[in-house]
Amino acid sequence: MVDSRQDEAMADRIDRLEERIQVVEVKVDHLATAMVAGFQAVDDALREQREYTEFAFARLEQKMDAGFAKMDARFAGIDDRFSNVDAGLARVERKLDQFIDMQIRTNELVDRRLRALE
Repeated sequence: MVDSRQDEAMADRIDRLEERIQVVEVKVDHLATAMVAGFQAVDDALREQREYTEFAFARLEQKMDAGFAKMDARFAGIDDRFSNVDAGLARVERKLDQFIDMQIRTNELVDRRLRALE
């Protein structure tokens, strides 16, 4: 009788152990499912952030390119103005040189006439 009670007790323990193992298996399965879902959520968030960053960078790049194009056009306009100013200054310089040459010749003539009178 003692052996049969021990056998029944042992069988009860094994049954309870099997039940506990099944409960642990279910918990591990739920934990694994939750971890997969969590990792997927992180992956999705990172993907979304990368897509937004790429979108924002592309927009910024377009704005910068447009701004640089405007600046290039303005600089080209300023370069044209400086070219016009340079050309104008060159004309003034030529006229000034002509005026100076004329004054030198005039002074030489006046100087010759004054010497001739002496």
